[in-house]
Amino acid sequence: TGKVVVYSSTVGKVKRIAQALDCSAYYYNAVGKASILSKFIDGKQRVIIVISALGIEVDIPDIRCIIYIDRPRILLDYAQESSRAGQDRLRSKAIIVKKGGKRRSKRNRQIEEERRLVGLYIEGEGKVEKYRRIILDRYLDG
Repeated sequence: TGKVVVYSSTVGKVKRIAQALDCSAYYYNAVGKASILSKFIDGKQRVIIVISALGIEVDIPDIRCIIYIDRPRILLDYAQESSRAGQDRLRSKAIIVKKGGKRRSKRNRQIEEERRLVGLYIEGEGKVEKYRRIILDRYLDG
């Protein structure tokens, strides 16, 4: 009954997914960005495919589902982006579509730690629901 936001990491992939699903692709230099967002907010388009260009200032209360086609880059991105769902306090979901295999990164230790936390959040430990909330709360509370 609500809206769906699908996040992906590259403009090319956002465009391909939007074309496959016959919906709008919203990214930093998309032609007609204001119109795309307006149609989504007004409910004329229920699904939108985005990179992180969907700004924090955007307040759309009836988003029911956030889907990540790619693993969130860092835990803070996940916390901010997934919190766009359910702002009207109705049930919502955040879903991460996970590819198999390990991905190697040559980034610094801080980025590696962020990626480790995202992995821990996705994979969980023991009782998944309990640990996911604890991991996210500890991260956001510093």
